[in-house]
Amino acid sequence: MIVEGKVQGVGFRHAARYEGIRLHLTGWVRNRDDGKVEMMVYGGAQDLEAFRRFVEVGPPHARVTGVTWVKVATDEPVVGFSVV
Repeated sequence: MIVEGKVQGVGFRHAARYEGIRLHLTGWVRNRDDGKVEMMVYGGAQDLEAFRRFVEVGPPHARVTGVTWVKVATDEPVVGFSVV
């Protein structure tokens, strides 16, 4: 997914990682050069839905203006949730 708005310099990546771990998801999150945040997240449907709700708001100082979701099917094993 790609998250747009005021999402860099506000703790968004670390908050997303914490929320992902709390929801037993795996994946990664990183800043992009264009000011957006990019994530790849794996998990069960209910946990992913809860994560989506979090991402649409973000941490307190973030101002999310858009989220683009693309569903990807993969058998690639992912361990943990990291900030890259």
